[in-house]
Amino acid sequence: LVYDAAIRAVEKCWGESPLYTFEGGTMPVTSTLEKVLDAPALLIPLGQSTDNPHLANERIRSTNLFKGKRVMKTLIEEVNKLAS
Repeated sequence: LVYDAAIRAVEKCWGESPLYTFEGGTMPVTSTLEKVLDAPALLIPLGQSTDNPHLANERIRSTNLFKGKRVMKTLIEEVNKLAS
């Protein structure tokens, strides 16, 4: 259900369905959090593959930053609807 809420949030903010690229680095803390909290993790990237993540010239386009903020806000609203 939370994954569906995330899809709706991305669609509302970007005007199109998310693209599942399955690229990017790992976050070792994710599996630990899933075990400790006994809940699945949902990772939503905000940047693009061309943003040079973790390099000296790392960047994020302002469009991605601000729309990403809206995606997170909308996701919280969508999850809240699930709880209602």
